[in-house]
Amino acid sequence: MGTPTSVKNYNSLSASAPVLHGNPGSMITLLDAVLVNGYGQKTLDALIVASNVATCTVSAGHGFSSNQVVTVAGATPSGLNGDVRITVLSATVFRFATTGISDQTATGTITAKIAPLGWTKPFSGTNLAAYKPSDPQATGMILRVDDTGILTARHSRVFAVESMTDINTYTSMIPTTAQQSGGMWWGKSASLDTTARAWFIIGDERCFYIGMAPHPTNPINGNQIYFAGDILPMGSTDQYHFLISGATSDITSYGSGVITNCMSSGGAGGLNSGYLARFNSQLGGSVTANRAGLMFGWGSAYSGDSGYSASALPTFPNPTDGAVMVTPVVILEATGTNKGLRGWCPGMYHMPVAGSNTAYNHLDPVTGVDTLPGKTFVAMRTGNPAQVQYAGITLFDLFGPWR
Repeated sequence: MGTPTSVKNYNSLSASAPVLHGNPGSMITLLDAVLVNGYGQKTLDALIVASNVATCTVSAGHGFSSNQVVTVAGATPSGLNGDVRITVLSATVFRFATTGISDQTATGTITAKIAPLGWTKPFSGTNLAAYKPSDPQATGMILRVDDTGILTARHSRVFAVESMTDINTYTSMIPTTAQQSGGMWWGKSASLDTTARAWFIIGDERCFYIGMAPHPTNPINGNQIYFAGDILPMGSTDQYHFLISGATSDITSYGSGVITNCMSSGGAGGLNSGYLARFNSQLGGSVTANRAGLMFGWGSAYSGDSGYSASALPTFPNPTDGAVMVTPVVILEATGTNKGLRGWCPGMYHMPVAGSNTAYNHLDPVTGVDTLPGKTFVAMRTGNPAQVQYAGITLFDLFGPWR
């Protein structure tokens, strides 16, 4: 029915959204809701189908946003049930496209909630959780999240494994203990309290990007973006194209300076801020990964910020056709004797231009992207929280599919 729904997006601005903060457990609560369970369930007062459009009313307010995917359940006819991408008309009314359903008023106790990405949670412990994509085509790697705050509750510690029998028994860590003891660092908050921090997640059934704004000022301008899941491999023979990224140390201050190891910055660098499950030979263990944009190179600046510069860069927008210039992001092995280009970041596009940070607000829809006509993107702001002018913009394909 309607627009494809494999790509889903979430953010802290929506009603009933989980709260991310600086105490133990909040990351688990967030990932449970987004990856596994969904959230914000409402009971509909009415669902009326007319001319292949379902109009839904929740008199108490639905709390959803346009372009979100929601799960409808309990409706008769049953063809109305399932994941649908919605357009919000007002605080109490939203709609979605239907196919093959005659004009009618649906019956039953009908509910709608923000749909989860469709991952499973095979193992858990106190402020510990393991998440695995349910898609049978996925590599099968398992993401382990430690949100106990043993060292500092400002961060969660994350790594992936190839197999697991319980939350503390696993094999083949990504990254290994030697590469990054305790795993990567995902920053939640600059302070150890329950003050809510801004976040967003966008992903599909096999991967997700998580953006967090842990600093106390200018939260919308200082998101850091990390990744977990399967990239788009160069070929079908690569069965270990799983990538996890994050910071490489405890970031003790978020009030000034750039956010480190963000997926939207760093040029061909980013060494040790990402790890692939195995070498391209499909042997060995975890291997460090670099990322790079394919067009005009990639400097140390954030995607699209005012400080982005290179001799070959066009201005923004491109004066020739008024289009937005973007480049896909590739993932390369950073170590080994036969280093290879392993694949692409699903759905993420770098902006190799200066000044787009002033053109878009956080979560703005973006169209008119050169070489990708007809696509709709969502703008994610990243970068220096203390200096608004140095914030950047990264674009994500909003509707997909990414694969």
